[in-house]
Amino acid sequence: MGLNKSRITELDGLRGIAAILVVLYHYTTRFSVKFDIEILSDITFFKYGHYGVQMFFVISGFVIFMSINKINSPFEFVYKRFIRLYPTFWLCLILTALFVSFLGPDLLKVNWSDFFINFTMIPHVLNSKFVDGVYWTLQIELCFYLFILLLLLTNTTRYITIIGLFYIVCGFLLYFVFKLFPYYHHGLLFFSGIQFYKLWRGDNKWSTHGSLLAIVVLSYLFKGIELGLCISLIFGTFYLLIYQKLHFLSLPLFVFLGKVSYTFYLLHQNIGHSVQLILIQNNLTNKFLLIAIPFFLTLVMSYLVTHFFEEKILKKLSTFYKLHFKKLATNN
Repeated sequence: MGLNKSRITELDGLRGIAAILVVLYHYTTRFSVKFDIEILSDITFFKYGHYGVQMFFVISGFVIFMSINKINSPFEFVYKRFIRLYPTFWLCLILTALFVSFLGPDLLKVNWSDFFINFTMIPHVLNSKFVDGVYWTLQIELCFYLFILLLLLTNTTRYITIIGLFYIVCGFLLYFVFKLFPYYHHGLLFFSGIQFYKLWRGDNKWSTHGSLLAIVVLSYLFKGIELGLCISLIFGTFYLLIYQKLHFLSLPLFVFLGKVSYTFYLLHQNIGHSVQLILIQNNLTNKFLLIAIPFFLTLVMSYLVTHFFEEKILKKLSTFYKLHFKKLATNN
């Protein structure tokens, strides 16, 4: 029996936890490797935190399929995805570039051409450097959104399980046999999120559970026991979520972290690394402070961007849509 409510606060809590895992990984293991600085290298507790990204992908698949039941047309889907991602991304992009330009190391700086190309959100496709390395996940998100748009345009969302099973088989052949399709596993994670959404809606078919089991098995084949265990843990967490066993994630702290998770994710890495380097250059060696100071600085920045920009711009653009485009979208 799934959760009987239109908004799942526990899902916000999971999103917040995933963001924290990624941030702590970047401020410890990733920082030590990127800048060849040993001061934080012995903090290995967070070295698996980068798997928070896998959690994000599963959540994205869940949320997107939940949201398309509330839209009237492909046009509305594109518009709502655009206003959800791009305005906040553009502001965080500018803030990151400015901060790094004045206070960051040369390693993190980009030229003007790369800076402007990053506004597309697909700089890697256009052979340009990321303003912040975390943006690579946004390109994959956009690919997933394009896939959902194609389903909407062809009116085939109801066949998602069959399409997903076809993807699993064909992707397996392309990746494991022909060594093609490097982002195959990320697609599996989006598909798993969709399957968990179906379970939440009460679609308790064997094919739904079977597809999730197949993805777990493929995760072990993909990169071995580490990734397999990670995906098993994530899937176990989602099963607990949809069967209402994670009520503690509705606590205000987790919901708050989930609310600011998008801006926190976009702002934390290069700004945080720049702050860490400045602190080390000023002879700060306390490991807790080297993590806590950039963490709370970027968290406060994230809250300010979320509260004073993201929420307001989403409200204004949503109202604009209702006033000017809703009739057009419905007709399309």
